[in-house]
Amino acid sequence: MSEELLELEEARSILLQAAPTGGTEARLLSDAMGCVIAEEVVADRPIPPYDRAAMDGYAVRAADIAAASGVSPVAVTCAGEVLPGRPWPDVLRPGTCVAIMTGAPVPRGADAVVEVEATQTGQWTTYGEVHFSAPVQPGRNISPCGEDAEAGQLLLEPGAELSPQVCGLLALCGHTTVTVYRRPRVALLSTGNEIVPPDVLPSPYQVRDANRAIIMAVLAQYGFAPTLDLGIVRDDTGDIRAALERGLKCDVLLTSGGVSRGTTDLLPQVLESLGVSCLFNGVATKPGKPLWAGIAPGGCMVLALPGNPLAVLVHMYEMAVPLLRRMSGHSVPVLPLLSATLTEGISVKGGRLTLQPACVEGGGEEGFRATPLPSHGSADLVGMARANGYIFLRPEKKTWAAGERVEVRAW
Repeated sequence: MSEELLELEEARSILLQAAPTGGTEARLLSDAMGCVIAEEVVADRPIPPYDRAAMDGYAVRAADIAAASGVSPVAVTCAGEVLPGRPWPDVLRPGTCVAIMTGAPVPRGADAVVEVEATQTGQWTTYGEVHFSAPVQPGRNISPCGEDAEAGQLLLEPGAELSPQVCGLLALCGHTTVTVYRRPRVALLSTGNEIVPPDVLPSPYQVRDANRAIIMAVLAQYGFAPTLDLGIVRDDTGDIRAALERGLKCDVLLTSGGVSRGTTDLLPQVLESLGVSCLFNGVATKPGKPLWAGIAPGGCMVLALPGNPLAVLVHMYEMAVPLLRRMSGHSVPVLPLLSATLTEGISVKGGRLTLQPACVEGGGEEGFRATPLPSHGSADLVGMARANGYIFLRPEKKTWAAGERVEVRAW
């Protein structure tokens, strides 16, 4: 096992290449939001399935009003009204029109829909004469049958994420269930003699478990949920081993604490004694240097996060979320960074990638702005709570001036 620190991107690449996908399952469409489709989706009929009115107005034969003008409007007899779901029973006769509502089937023989506002009176009538003061081109305000897709056309390939609009498209094609990549089963474990649950009154030398809340919040943010909560275990080889044996039965095991170089940092050695192969041990980031990753003989991916909250948050976004997205079938597991303008200058020390808490604002034409926030270190939750992202400060530089462009991860 090498002690050399890997760059963030290299470590993440190793992690994602080792990650297996979790198979597929059928889900109700109502319960599939955020999942990734694992099947091809084709149109079961044309979309739209008929020539559809795209506007409230009058269905006409364009030739009947070709001579219309503001000086000499053309009068056409309205023969009735056609509503959505109720087709006009006959071919539209020359010299007639019908009132038609948006979404209704255009009568046979009609080749344009003139919006009611474009008639001479601008008012509805379903019987009598309608006066048109301008000609129209055939096809006006009509969505022809199959305009969006022909029957049998491929609409979605495996790898598409089920967004609200994709769910709507599937429902339009008659799907009540969909085959998706199964989301990984996630186990959580906190370690440390000093860690107690949030509902426990700690002694002066204990701290409440904030890391679990951070991990669970990030999981929920991206549509994942823990399957197994292993609680908090003290720094004891036997207790840790018993908890890990249970956690390794899941697809992903996320732990916090116990991965640094102290005498009570026991996780790596216990994991390796259970046959978990180390993928890397340590990443060149500040915070988040003590990060251990491995894969168990049964395929469980282990990500042992540091004990400090900011380091946990960073590696949840940079490592855990991409890992879970990769195992869930996402073709682009790593979410893109934003480009932002620094509002003030900043300097850093050392030779590692610094991930500086920041307030990220703006967007649109003016772009994003990033203001570095002061922090007392990676355990400073008070300072971290004021941030909504962090700035990537690459080690090639030590000083950045206000107005320079930087990469940011917004939470």
